[in-house]
Amino acid sequence: MANCGFGLTIDDVCRTAYSMAVNLKIKHPFNSSRAKAGYDWYAGFMGRHPQLAIRKPEGLSAARGMMLNKNVVTSYFKLLEDTMGRLKLFDKGSQIYNVDESGINTVHTPGKIIGQKGKRAVHSNTSRDRGENVTAVVCASASGVYIPPMIIFKGQRLNKGLVANAPSGTLFATSKSSFIDRELIEHWFEHHFMKYLP
Repeated sequence: MANCGFGLTIDDVCRTAYSMAVNLKIKHPFNSSRAKAGYDWYAGFMGRHPQLAIRKPEGLSAARGMMLNKNVVTSYFKLLEDTMGRLKLFDKGSQIYNVDESGINTVHTPGKIIGQKGKRAVHSNTSRDRGENVTAVVCASASGVYIPPMIIFKGQRLNKGLVANAPSGTLFATSKSSFIDRELIEHWFEHHFMKYLP
């Protein structure tokens, strides 16, 4: 998962192990009230997989800078090619999807305008002085089919004025920061993406 940019914390691994054991009906000694595997299981898991290690993730801007490295780019495309070959996807554009998130401000930044020389301030109308940041999660297949977007607002309630003219099928969500998190991406995948697949 870390190779794909989705590193798991110890807590994520323990919760995933519990969830898999329950879903696959595997007998387990895990604590059901906490809904996760314990530290002893985790230590054993790490012992059985010596190729794994606890790593401190780099900040996004540093990670983006590293992605410009030729070896990293070559490795990524090699992994992509191998995965597509193994799954026989080279001629199946309708089964290849790309998803991305993008931050958007709800108030546009006015472009340059022509104004009177010598005037101290010129103004351009916007809907507000300060906008809200929202996150748009967009997804499309290589064959051109798109999944309606997910829009994430900051806070606990949706701003009805901002959702009125959204594309049909848009999924709306909220988070503390307006950024996507693990729970939101899982919800998007299981309850939104999956229902639009052909």
